[in-house]
Amino acid sequence: MSAIDSLDALSTALRAQLPLASNFNVVNTRLILQTGVNLKKIRPDQNQDAVLIRRVLDALGRMGVLVAGGSP
Repeated sequence: MSAIDSLDALSTALRAQLPLASNFNVVNTRLILQTGVNLKKIRPDQNQDAVLIRRVLDALGRMGVLVAGGSP
């Protein structure tokens, strides 16, 4: 299992886990509100920011969404 090292990789893993676009959109909206990160339009300066990646993974964990490769 590889570690999540970018928001692009996290977005890809999350989309695989939530294949229905509506489910991904709901989770993404919550992430925007909680972290300021939009996994549909990732800003280049955010993409490999380890602090933001951890913050998004933590927010997903609080939602009960565990992404493969994102947990220690």
